[in-house]
Amino acid sequence: MKNIVFAGLAIAAVAATPVFAADMPVKAPPRPVAAAYSWTGCYVGSTVGGKFGESKHIAEERTQFVSTGSDITGKPIHIVGYLSGGEVGCQYQAGNFVFGVEADGAWSRVKGDAVELNNGITGNIFAKTEEKWIATARARAGVTFSENKGLLYVTGGGAWAGVKVSEFNANVGLPAIVYGTESRTLSGWTAGAGLEWVLLGPLTAKVEYLYMQLNKKRFFEDCGCLASERDVDARQHIMRLGLNYRFTP
Repeated sequence: MKNIVFAGLAIAAVAATPVFAADMPVKAPPRPVAAAYSWTGCYVGSTVGGKFGESKHIAEERTQFVSTGSDITGKPIHIVGYLSGGEVGCQYQAGNFVFGVEADGAWSRVKGDAVELNNGITGNIFAKTEEKWIATARARAGVTFSENKGLLYVTGGGAWAGVKVSEFNANVGLPAIVYGTESRTLSGWTAGAGLEWVLLGPLTAKVEYLYMQLNKKRFFEDCGCLASERDVDARQHIMRLGLNYRFTP
């Protein structure tokens, strides 16, 4: 008799279980967690900006008024202008740190001129420096912030520029007489820093500062012209904006 009672109670408990389970509150499924943004990958982009600095024309030979190694214009020539171009790079993110390499090139319109020391006084003979293009190859290292959406970085590497140097006589009221013009590639180094920010998906925007120093090179050495021989260098500050598209690995 006892066995029959116990069996009946067990059957009743099993039958009632679905009813109690139906009355229990059901937890909502957890929300999916968005994947953290990753800076790993290669990218291409465009840049635009401005630059200013100075260029020295150093006398190669001593004259009556300019000694060897001194500035032909008495002080550096102020140069200023703008540039626009493109860039390509690859980078890898480890934790909050990002390491990579970047190369860029740009057409530039940067120039300046100054009166040369002539006959002991300032006259009508001018020295001119023009920059036609620049290129750099640099390493980058930075740290992310704001949930990987921002990147602060430093950068540095090699730099090259196409430089055109002229000497001319700007007679008042008469056409300028060009004594000589020569174009050469100057090389040097560059270093700077920047801030890059994720806009939407693979698109990022950046603002960047670079200091560029181009080593001196000899001009008018064998030009067969009337221009006086000289060594020319340049030091410049570059501020530019960029827009990049990153390819996901």
